[in-house]
Amino acid sequence: MANDRARGRRAAPHPPRRPWWKHPLFLSTVTGLLLVLAPVIYQQLTERPAPAALGVHLTWPTSGGCDLDTAAAMPAGGRPVRDLHLTYDEDPRTTAVRAGAASWETGSLGLTLTNSSADPIHVASIRPQVRSVEPKARFAWVLRKPKGCGGPAPRYLRYDLDHDRFTVRDGDRDIPYGSPRAPAIPGMTVTRKDPAYIYVAVRSCAASYRWNLTLTYTIGNRQMSRRIDLRSAGGVAGVPIYDVVTGSTGTRRLVDTHRVTSAKCRGHG
Repeated sequence: MANDRARGRRAAPHPPRRPWWKHPLFLSTVTGLLLVLAPVIYQQLTERPAPAALGVHLTWPTSGGCDLDTAAAMPAGGRPVRDLHLTYDEDPRTTAVRAGAASWETGSLGLTLTNSSADPIHVASIRPQVRSVEPKARFAWVLRKPKGCGGPAPRYLRYDLDHDRFTVRDGDRDIPYGSPRAPAIPGMTVTRKDPAYIYVAVRSCAASYRWNLTLTYTIGNRQMSRRIDLRSAGGVAGVPIYDVVTGSTGTRRLVDTHRVTSAKCRGHG
């Protein structure tokens, strides 16, 4: 009788198993991850980089054909001077720099800043920085331009690489950049209709330098920066000097001066 009653009882059914994605531990883990990642995702979506509105056109190592102090020097192992393709449309010193040369003793950096946005761009600072110094660098040749169109190129800022000194030129005085006494740099606001022009005179008389110039600017509520990498040198004796002369037909010709550089810089432009 007892066995009959036992056989008549059915085992209680097991409750249905819930899917793994509904398990409390899984749900709490996902919720925690979302709480952690949500601010990061929101920041990425709302703070994406703005389109590059600032245009930078530079002339280097001379900001105009009137600048006769500037020369270009090719590091040893670089392109031979006679392999340069010299044209009437481009300053030969610019051609040399595009081939890998550095400015020699003096350089003139011209920056034209343009704005493709409807919002004005405010240039907050201009800062040079030396990245490397090679006191005993070797150079294959120096290229000069002995004739120009007259006076010197316009210059407003000065950078002495040998002493890492960046100044604002005010009349006949050099005032440290950023000093309360330094005059404001003109053209520091760039609009679509009004570009800005910045000129930097560079001096290098003691070594070969790799350096950069960083422009920090704001557009709307965003702060951005643009870095320009440059190379300058000087103070190396015994480097052969070449000149470039322009013929009556406009063609340019390379002239070996049969002279070499001195360890002492020429003048103080």
